[in-house]
Amino acid sequence: MTSPGALLRPADVSALAPQLSGLLVTCATPLPHAITAALLHAGCRAVVCPDTPLLPPPTTTQQQPSGAAAAAVGAGNARAAGAGVGGPAGGVGEGRASVRQVAALFERLVAELAAGQSLAAALEAAEHEAPELRGAVAVHLT
Repeated sequence: MTSPGALLRPADVSALAPQLSGLLVTCATPLPHAITAALLHAGCRAVVCPDTPLLPPPTTTQQQPSGAAAAAVGAGNARAAGAGVGGPAGGVGEGRASVRQVAALFERLVAELAAGQSLAAALEAAEHEAPELRGAVAVHLT
């Protein structure tokens, strides 16, 4: 699994503006501030990601997520009250969540959004699904 910040530069993001316009971008790993700002400048309606790592650093013995869990590790959970809302206030400490907790949170968030729920309602449902991650990610809005 690779972070978008490792592959994309802010200049690369601006070239994707027609494809990003109006999208809600989610990422289970922290994004560099420059990438978050570039995504919002390119027209994304929001970027949802943690400010600090949710998972411990990978080791050679740690199991990587696959299937639905890997797809789900692309969303986030926070209260949508403004740019940069969230943080580790009520959730787990940096890098102490399990893959299962992170996947449960993001699977629920994505399912709620796909069902037509607002971002705020989807985040609330995701927090209910994985309460140990409450407040562990931020919502960045334009």
